[in-house]
Amino acid sequence: MPIIYHEYPMEYIKTLRDLQALGMSHVADLPELVLVDDWSSSQSSLPSASALPQSASVRKCCPFHINLSDNASWSCAISLQRKPFKTIYNRSEMNEALRWAQVANLNPGRNHELFIPDEGSIAKEIPFDIAARDTDAQFSPNVITLDIKGPGLPDLSFYDLPSVSTSAEKKDEQAAKAIKNLVMEYLEREKALIVWALPIHVPFENSASWDIIRESGAIDRTIGVLTKADQFSSQDIPACLAMFRKEGQEVGHGFFAISQQSKQLNEAISWEELLFPLGAGDLAAWPNELAEFKRRCGARALLNYLLSQIGQAFVRRLPSIKTMVGARLTSVQSDLATLPGFPVDANAEHDAKKSLVQVLQKMKTAIDTEFSPRWNTLNEQFRACLFTMKPICKLKGSDTPVINTFNVNSDIATPRSRLDNLTIWSEDTMSRPIEQDIPIDSTPQASSTNSPFSNFGCGTIDIEKIRNEIIRHSRPDMVQHAMPDEVLETLCLDEIKKWKLPLETYISKTTELLKKTASAVLEASLGEFRYRLLFSECQEKLEKFIDKAIAFQRGRLNDLYNSETYQLFIMNDDSFDRHKAQEMEQLHRMRNILRLKVSALIPRDTPIKKFGDMSEEEKTQERKILNKMIPKLPKDPFDDAIEVTGFVRGYYMLAAARFGERVVMNVNSSLLRTFRESELQSLLDDHFNIFSSDPSLYIRLLEEDSNTSKRRIQLTAELDKLVTAMRRINELESSSGNVEP
Repeated sequence: MPIIYHEYPMEYIKTLRDLQALGMSHVADLPELVLVDDWSSSQSSLPSASALPQSASVRKCCPFHINLSDNASWSCAISLQRKPFKTIYNRSEMNEALRWAQVANLNPGRNHELFIPDEGSIAKEIPFDIAARDTDAQFSPNVITLDIKGPGLPDLSFYDLPSVSTSAEKKDEQAAKAIKNLVMEYLEREKALIVWALPIHVPFENSASWDIIRESGAIDRTIGVLTKADQFSSQDIPACLAMFRKEGQEVGHGFFAISQQSKQLNEAISWEELLFPLGAGDLAAWPNELAEFKRRCGARALLNYLLSQIGQAFVRRLPSIKTMVGARLTSVQSDLATLPGFPVDANAEHDAKKSLVQVLQKMKTAIDTEFSPRWNTLNEQFRACLFTMKPICKLKGSDTPVINTFNVNSDIATPRSRLDNLTIWSEDTMSRPIEQDIPIDSTPQASSTNSPFSNFGCGTIDIEKIRNEIIRHSRPDMVQHAMPDEVLETLCLDEIKKWKLPLETYISKTTELLKKTASAVLEASLGEFRYRLLFSECQEKLEKFIDKAIAFQRGRLNDLYNSETYQLFIMNDDSFDRHKAQEMEQLHRMRNILRLKVSALIPRDTPIKKFGDMSEEEKTQERKILNKMIPKLPKDPFDDAIEVTGFVRGYYMLAAARFGERVVMNVNSSLLRTFRESELQSLLDDHFNIFSSDPSLYIRLLEEDSNTSKRRIQLTAELDKLVTAMRRINELESSSGNVEP
């Protein structure tokens, strides 16, 4: 006996199913049915029972997307993530096919064809129990699609989710949690109509799926289905009445009752006609107390209701669905239009060679016009970093009380009541300048604070520790203490070794600038060939050329670094003496001011400025005070330590100036030279025969690159589906007229 559909023409249901089969659920807000149940009621809801075998051995470890349709003969096409798995024509093979399909789904890293029953090598050689036990995962969110055709099946599409567990063994806890999260994801979709299966003798509170329905906020969208009605007893009457009458616990669409005792839908309906006649027939077990709910008993009633609700939802959303499908259709057409057309015209080879010559010419020009200004800024930032990392000096010794640290641009005076609460450092810590820098990937500006070297700090020299080191290395018979050469060298080289990370940052940022410059040149010269092999291969050659040149340059710069950190080297004595004298002058000035303040020979609140920021009048005044007061101080016990500190800082400044200059000069004369001269030209000419003729080469180079080809295939396939979907919508509107929801 065929199922009767009352409220909407079947064209609407079939169109909805067609749109779902075309993948329009990812484009438009299509209504959908979602089946959920506990393990105890698995596969007992109507659509599932009419489609899937009732063998308990098929435990769903993946979501099923089931498409049903009426057909003279029965068949089932099984697909895994839209890849065909197996088509069967005998229902008796369904159980095994579904079990192996799930095993294949639980081994995503392996070819699914290995698991096809009677065909794949694994399915042939390994017993199912072993294969199912040794899967990569216990659960998979990847959908298994079943396209089932058969006599009397309704035109219906729905998701049948893995059953929810009320309790799980420890080994299954992770899978149970994953299943719960997946079920919630489906139930939270506002377009989903939930079909919740519950055995007629199981209370609400014992259902794990009911808890998830509540958590998902899906109660109003839920249809309750009381299964196993043939197992009904008089004890179940009060609970059933409460559920049918929506007393206490309730679901938005109320409850239905079914009893599925057959694999064939028509047979199931015939069985139910014997079960639910309310008093007639030998099998009648449905009590008269529930007679008023006869319209909600049986598979026919439930299917009619599901189709009616889905039909109403589809009609309500059809205008917006059409709009969304049309918008995506326009977008795909636009994307396809941006891809290159075929065939390539006769002048394409000439244009391609001309563009490659432009790459060479513009790369040489860009090194001086686009790259150099930003690279020069990077150079300034790098050199400034080296000087900023000069070690600071802690000038307080054991002979002086501690004086508290003061701001770099403020007076030294600190509102304290005792002199021994003050500390002092070398002048450069008080007013270390903020270096003027520019982001290397932006247009040069007057100043910026986004230096890539801003995280590198300086070391500290403590004259107390230096003095102790001098004493430790001195002999009792020595008249004057002196620092051994090897210790002095270690002090200097330890500070210089800190340049390793700034140097690597410098190389990295230079590489970044070069690649950005090359990318801009490539786009400007070969932009019209962006989707051809010519563009991608030229891009690959440029990147490899830069990487090779940078690797060579990194080696050269590391050699410079190693030469600086190998041992002290002073060839320009005048320059070193000048740097050391400047450091000594600064150290003695600050040390003497500290001692005078502590000795109360000058007021504690006497301001101290950075020497370079002082006016000539201020400098003169300070000299007069120092020249007058310093002779009143005893000999400084830290003179030797300050001498060593001045040497270290003076050598640091000499080496930093030398290293910064050598690094920049080396990059300019080595790395940039490769772009200004003929090395790049030779590389591209060898590969592309720019200055010779080879038509066959350019036939290949002017073909689409693989990514563009894949993109074209994907867009074309999607376009075909969208066109088909829009045609089906238009046909539905023209054939059925307007149907009010």
